[in-house]
Amino acid sequence: MCLAYLIFTGERRRCRAALGFGHNGAMTTKSTFIRPGPDLELPELPARPSRQEIGAWGENIARRYLETSAGLEILAQNWCSPHRTGELDLVCRDAQAGELIGVEVKTRRGANQVPALLSLTTQKRQRLRALLYEWLAAHPQPHANLRLDFIGVEAGHKTCQALYHLRNI
Repeated sequence: MCLAYLIFTGERRRCRAALGFGHNGAMTTKSTFIRPGPDLELPELPARPSRQEIGAWGENIARRYLETSAGLEILAQNWCSPHRTGELDLVCRDAQAGELIGVEVKTRRGANQVPALLSLTTQKRQRLRALLYEWLAAHPQPHANLRLDFIGVEAGHKTCQALYHLRNI
């Protein structure tokens, strides 16, 4: 579980809440922690990447994970609201569950940065939910359920060290 990593950073309480643990210690959000193996073909991170390149690299890894491991269909990537209220990193469809899913991807490089999970605030969730409704208004889809997911990508030296997938944030 990714909680072990987060405990070492000294941010245990806030990270447990971000992971979806309730006050009684029970898990309220389904999450997945993945350490990519050597058999996964992941793009390499450039030697001296800019912030935009790191973000695009993380989004490509998240996209590849969602298409292959999670079995989701990607409908849009980096969709910008026509009202300029924000951007959805990925919009996916889960045909089996009949869900339309908005995905926020955060990529972090280096141990001295704040963990990606801590960037997920209540205000951010509300903004993402509003963006998903905007996307649905612009692209009508017959879906029963809407869902927001969060993917955190930890970048090592040219590789992905870990990927966190929180469902239904």
